[in-house]
Amino acid sequence: MTQDDPSAGDLTESLVADSSSYELLKKRLINQGEQLRDKTRALNANRIAAFGKSDQTLILRTRARTANNCVARDIVRMGDQLLFGYNVFIGLRKETAASDVFGLYRLSDTEGEQELQALPLDGSFLDDARFVSDFKELYAYYKNAQLVQLRVIQGKLLAAFQIGQQLSDQRVFRWEISHDGVATYVDNRGERDMALPPTHDFEWTSTTRENHVGGKHPHINILDTVFVETVGGDLTVKLENNTESGQGIYAEPVEDKNQSLTDAEVAYARLGLLILLRIRPYREQDTRYLVFNQRTQQVERIDAIGMSCVQLPEDHGIIFPGGYYLQSGEFKHFDLPSGIVDNLRFKRAMRSPNGEDMLYVFYQPGHGHYALFTYNLIDKTLGAPIVANGYALYADGKMLVFQAGAAEPTRVHPMQLWQTAFCADDHLHAGDGATGLMARVGNAELVRGVSDLMGIARALSEQAPTRAAYEDLLRQCGRASDAYFWLADPEVGVLQDDLKAITEAAQHTLAEFEKVDQIRRDTARALDDAQAQQKALLVDIASTLWRKPEDFIQALARVRERRGHLESLKELRYTDLARIGALSDELITEQQRVGERAMQFLADDQAFASHQQALTALASDLAKATTSPGLQTALDALDHTAAGLDLLTEQLGGLPGGDAVVRTAILDRISALYTDINRLRADARNRKKSLGAQESAAEFGAQFKLFGQAVENALDFADTPEKCDDALTRLLAQLEELEGRFADQEQFLNDISLKREAVYEALTARKQGLTQARQQRVQGLVDAAGRILEGTQRRVGQLTRMEDVHSYFAADVLVAKLRTLVADMRGLGAQVQADDIDTRLKTARDLALRAVRDQQELVADGGNTLRLGRHVFTISRQPLDLTLVPQGQAMAFHLTGTDYFAPVTDTRLDDARAYWQQALPSENAHIARAEYLAGCWLQSAQRGDMAPGWDAVQKCVALGADGHGELLAHLRQFIATRYQDGYEKGVHDEDAVRIICALVKMQEQAGLLAWGPTERALALLYWQDKRFGAERESLQRRARAALKMAQLFGAHQSLQQLEAETAQALAAFAKAFAFEVPQALREGAAADTLSTLCSHAAAYLVREVASVSGAEIWSISGAGEDLAHELQRALEHDGQWTQLQQDVEASTPTERWRLARGWVNAFAQAQGATDLAWVDDAATLIALPVKRQRVNATLDDVVDGLRSAHSRIVDGCLALNLNDFWRRFGVHTGHTVPAFSALQQLRHALLSAEKARLGLAQFQAKPLATFVRNRLIDEVYLPLLGDNLAKQLGTTGDSNRTDRMGLLMLISPPGYGKTTLMEYIADRLGLVFVRINGPALGHDVTALDPASARNSAARQELEKLNLGLAMGSNVLLYLDDIQHTSPEFLQKFISLADGTRRVEGIWQGQARTYDLRGKRFAIAMSGNPYTESGDVFKVPDMLANRADIYNLGDVLSGREALFALSYIENSLTNNPALAPLSSRDPRDVLSLVKLAQGEEVPHSAFQHAYSSAELDELKQLLQRLFRARDLLLKVNLNYIDSAAQRDNYRTEPPFKLQGSYRNMSKLAGKITALMTDAELDALLRDHYRGEAQTLTTGAQENLLKLAHLIGSPTPDEASRWQTICSEFVRQRKAGGDDADSTTRITGALLDVSRAVDGLRTQGDDVSEGRAMAEALLQLAVTYRKVIMPLVSATEKRLDLDQTLREGVERLLAGQTEPPHRPIGKDKGRA
Repeated sequence: MTQDDPSAGDLTESLVADSSSYELLKKRLINQGEQLRDKTRALNANRIAAFGKSDQTLILRTRARTANNCVARDIVRMGDQLLFGYNVFIGLRKETAASDVFGLYRLSDTEGEQELQALPLDGSFLDDARFVSDFKELYAYYKNAQLVQLRVIQGKLLAAFQIGQQLSDQRVFRWEISHDGVATYVDNRGERDMALPPTHDFEWTSTTRENHVGGKHPHINILDTVFVETVGGDLTVKLENNTESGQGIYAEPVEDKNQSLTDAEVAYARLGLLILLRIRPYREQDTRYLVFNQRTQQVERIDAIGMSCVQLPEDHGIIFPGGYYLQSGEFKHFDLPSGIVDNLRFKRAMRSPNGEDMLYVFYQPGHGHYALFTYNLIDKTLGAPIVANGYALYADGKMLVFQAGAAEPTRVHPMQLWQTAFCADDHLHAGDGATGLMARVGNAELVRGVSDLMGIARALSEQAPTRAAYEDLLRQCGRASDAYFWLADPEVGVLQDDLKAITEAAQHTLAEFEKVDQIRRDTARALDDAQAQQKALLVDIASTLWRKPEDFIQALARVRERRGHLESLKELRYTDLARIGALSDELITEQQRVGERAMQFLADDQAFASHQQALTALASDLAKATTSPGLQTALDALDHTAAGLDLLTEQLGGLPGGDAVVRTAILDRISALYTDINRLRADARNRKKSLGAQESAAEFGAQFKLFGQAVENALDFADTPEKCDDALTRLLAQLEELEGRFADQEQFLNDISLKREAVYEALTARKQGLTQARQQRVQGLVDAAGRILEGTQRRVGQLTRMEDVHSYFAADVLVAKLRTLVADMRGLGAQVQADDIDTRLKTARDLALRAVRDQQELVADGGNTLRLGRHVFTISRQPLDLTLVPQGQAMAFHLTGTDYFAPVTDTRLDDARAYWQQALPSENAHIARAEYLAGCWLQSAQRGDMAPGWDAVQKCVALGADGHGELLAHLRQFIATRYQDGYEKGVHDEDAVRIICALVKMQEQAGLLAWGPTERALALLYWQDKRFGAERESLQRRARAALKMAQLFGAHQSLQQLEAETAQALAAFAKAFAFEVPQALREGAAADTLSTLCSHAAAYLVREVASVSGAEIWSISGAGEDLAHELQRALEHDGQWTQLQQDVEASTPTERWRLARGWVNAFAQAQGATDLAWVDDAATLIALPVKRQRVNATLDDVVDGLRSAHSRIVDGCLALNLNDFWRRFGVHTGHTVPAFSALQQLRHALLSAEKARLGLAQFQAKPLATFVRNRLIDEVYLPLLGDNLAKQLGTTGDSNRTDRMGLLMLISPPGYGKTTLMEYIADRLGLVFVRINGPALGHDVTALDPASARNSAARQELEKLNLGLAMGSNVLLYLDDIQHTSPEFLQKFISLADGTRRVEGIWQGQARTYDLRGKRFAIAMSGNPYTESGDVFKVPDMLANRADIYNLGDVLSGREALFALSYIENSLTNNPALAPLSSRDPRDVLSLVKLAQGEEVPHSAFQHAYSSAELDELKQLLQRLFRARDLLLKVNLNYIDSAAQRDNYRTEPPFKLQGSYRNMSKLAGKITALMTDAELDALLRDHYRGEAQTLTTGAQENLLKLAHLIGSPTPDEASRWQTICSEFVRQRKAGGDDADSTTRITGALLDVSRAVDGLRTQGDDVSEGRAMAEALLQLAVTYRKVIMPLVSATEKRLDLDQTLREGVERLLAGQTEPPHRPIGKDKGRA
């Protein structure tokens, strides 16, 4: 067995071991280990003193005597008796008795010495009749039976006899042993009880092909830690997964050197840091067992573990027959006889009661040998084994063992009595003296702790310089810290601190390993690269054919370069200098060889022949070159040749060998070459200069053309703004390159400049267009997302379960579409908009969850009522919106859900009065919705604008009921996009099909009669009018062409254009002709009806003149013709017909038409109403003498089975006339629909403008997404608000009040959620939330008139306030931050808060009294204790008297816990770890709070499934939040107390730092579960340091006060705070900074008076004389320190006043010299 060279890991560890940093860390750890060992030894000594210790010692030697010579086999203890078993060979005796096998003994004291005393078998358990019988039977059948083992296990005595050749052939007798040691025979079937435990307490894992790693040197990968192979003639263990090398840390030969990787059988087991390997190479009988230690990186071969192996306790290592191996690498093997060790098997393990020792018993089944090993957990040592043939263990720890020696029969059997630590638990009396920590922890726990600590100390003393060793050290320290809580106790020397220090040092050491390993790897990689490059260089040089001097020059240059690189590698850390030296020597040798070879080559006369040939070739090329590039190539070649000669000249002096003559000859040849080079170079330059100008122009033209193509391509491919920028940069760079290349040609620079401007303008314009398109696309996506969000908010408002909300946001199609839109925005670079939509979606989800929770807990009565405390309020579900509604004879704006009506004055609305009541464009009083749908569809079919065409429609109608399905399908497809018409599927579509069938049938029969008599009459009158002449032929030609184009090609444009022109002509004709529309046909405005008649008449005229008759024969209905003939017969009967003809012929066209029409109309009315429809047809027959063609057709029908409702539909039946239908349809489509659409557009424009003016969006209550309805709100605030709102709004049910009055006023420091709470109430009750911003009003506003405001912001707030009052009902008027407003302004609301419920305001410039009695109107106000100037604000007394005032920042009596809890609940959403709790069951929050407060909360109490780790984190986090919350409560309390205190009574500066919910939310987001108290205090200080910056001069005293509230002021802070308070009190007593001297004197005298009053009240035990003396002393001090300075100051002040007075008097009297006044006079006055 040999150890191979160290691996790469070993090299790293050796480098670390040699570093000074490691030495420092190692020394530090050694010192710490010694300190730990000393403390641990002291702890162990205390433990031993408290609990005692039992060592394994030999007490005595004794012997047992037997009656016959025998071979002792085993011995066991039963109570106080010993059963000794042996085998006797008696020879020819016929039977064997129990006494020949067993002997009973007792260990007794004889004269102070213990010895074995034989006991008789008679009367013992061996004398049992059943046993005797079974025993005789045994020897009767098995003459050679032998006793092999005695065993006491699980209260049974077993005696095993071998009855066959095999050891497993046994017969086992069993006795039951009672508690007092009495044995009772059971049977002889105890073979199963004799089974030994498993030989190994772990499982072997066999490797498979998945573990095999192929390569040059394949191996088996075991746990990515160790790698094993048996190929190549040896068994190798490696640490690196490197198949390129066969070297490892361990190797030993194998028998078969030709085996492959798969031939060996390999298994492994991982036990802590030990990896046990079981390897059986190919064709070998013996299995090899190896142990690899990760800590020491070493391998030991221990074949003994193959027989039996178990793990030591506490992961110390393994024990096997004959020795042990520890995790630390300690290996010990006892030199026991091979005959014993080879067959030992593990039998049992026993721990001493004190936990310090372990007894491992190994047994040899064949010969009955025992090996007893004692392992000490503290010392981690294995005592010398006791090898015996049997042992008996007493309850007091004594152990009797014997050895059979050479197994020869004898009568005397020597035995030994040992004292051990393995006594029974009831015999362990030590520990009675243990107290304190020793007693609480217990000996066993202490032993384990001492063992682990000693193991750590031992590891620190050894400190193997391996990474695994220090990783294991960290693991041991971590395990000890986690397992033993008592290490932090002072009684054990605070060992926890030592472990922390050791852990920190070990971590630094591991970091050193990582650093060195990384540097070493980098250095080794650099060396490997250098060696590979050098090898390639040497191979290249060796293969070079030396043909010219440059070959040598290049080779020498490359060698020098490599040598320089090697020198640079020497500077790398942890480099291998020997390896670098070897590489450098190799290069030096090669350089010498190449130099000598070069000198030999250059000395030859033909050495420079290649140069001469190259120059000759270059001269020829120069002569042939006709372009500048060709000349430049030649020049480059000349320069290259010259450079080579330069280098050669330079190197020539350093070449080895050669004398001066040789060197001179070489230099002469080089000089000659220089001459030729210079000559050729000069010629080439001159020729290049002459050719350059011509070529530059051609090259520039080509380059410029190519650049132009590049610009075009760039414009085509630049489809994003970013690509435009890239293209612009690239193109400008190309221009710069062109400009640089042609900088010498001035004529090109102007073209480049112009092209640069053109390119810049083109790409800039392209970019601008793309940017605009992108922004439009983004805006479109944002608008679409906004619409989806609005719909989402409405949809989730209808959900009632949490599961529905989660399902909606997880799987709804629109939500998925919204997320797609967000992704599209991000793809377009609109990250901000995408984030905004994401945030709004999350907000909608959170609000929906809270709304569902509120609905479940607060809402009742099917969602119509809301409970606030004991009151129930009606919920308004009608959203606030602006509508236009008729009010009297005008339209008015109306806010839904309120009493707001505002008349609209707009003439455009008056013009559209006829359409005010029309709801849909598809229906009015004259046409039903189904009729309009049928007409639109038929019209599209006739024009060919849709499928199917007119012919297909006719075919479907001809099929009858069978064709309805196809018609219905096409019709539904037609109405799919006409959603604005309001069709109901299954109603209007099916009714329209029935109407279509009727119309198509009539249309087929009617032909040109499809146009009504009046239309045909107008067309005929127009055609026969004499003013129409030359246009007839043109109209006919155009009509025929237009109809043909429509029939053949489906092109209707020409036909429509011709009909429009003809309709205009007919309209002009009708006006000139004074054509009157019959009264029966007038629907709506007469002009609309006439326009429709003209359109229809034009369509008829075009088709009539394009017919075959060519306008020679005109169609007339049979009914019209019959009516005319009837009239003729009637007049002929009366003799009037001739006169009528004469009158008609004599009349003008207009008069003729009116005359004929009048006669026919009068006749028709006389005949009946049925003929009135054909009056115009008959009139044309009488008035116009043209040929007529009679057409008989049925134009009337009744459609039944209709489902839709309309005034024209009676009992599901609709009477249809074809002419009347098309006429009504024409009026509706031509005039009603456009007018209705115009009205809708006007309505939308007016509403949009008015909405923008009113700003309705600001009246929608929108609670914050972070609002949490906590227990304080549920149990305190909502009931209080409910009591107040019950007086203002009224409640639901019989308890509703009619005397509505009151005012709600909320007072608190900023940040307590006053506005949020009121907005939440308004949102849940559906109230219009009118919030008035107090700071915008300011103190200047004292009235409600917007015109009185001095600025636009205040004016806007007043307009909003008046609008809220004008709304009247369902309004919550909320005045925010009233401390910034004037008390006079607040007085205006006194009458609004009492029973009168009125207030004077200004509405649209007019004074108005708002009477809100009995209306659902509430008013609330909120304010802070301080104004913006720092003064305490005041509320008018009369207003405060009418208000319910609550302070949200103060603690209500008995609600302290809820108030404190509200800080935690409100801050949940601001901490990432706590944020999910806000959307879960609130009971989880309460349970977590209880858990953090130290209460026991079972996991089943939580509604959500939390892991233990998550609960621990939340618990620790809440505990940190409690600490911050407690400080904020103190700050809040001091803030409120300071605000409520007058300055006259203050003893310290005002405290203006706030501890509100807002502060808690800011802090909650920064607090983590891992913060220490010191870190948390620092965070709190930093937070308030920033808050105090706005206090300017007051920041210092407020921060000092905060330090005292935290409870950890520094001495300097405490001293400074005391000084500030004292100075503050002194200044207050002096009257403040603005007080005059009189005020200060008065204050000082009052202090003197108080001091004197204080001296009067002395205790009874103080004598009168002493009291008088103290009073006089105090008075003297006061006089000296206070009164005398005041008198002096007053005297000076009076003297100054007198001097000023006299000066004034002198000026008034005109004196020039001041009078001389005695000084004493002044003093007297003073």
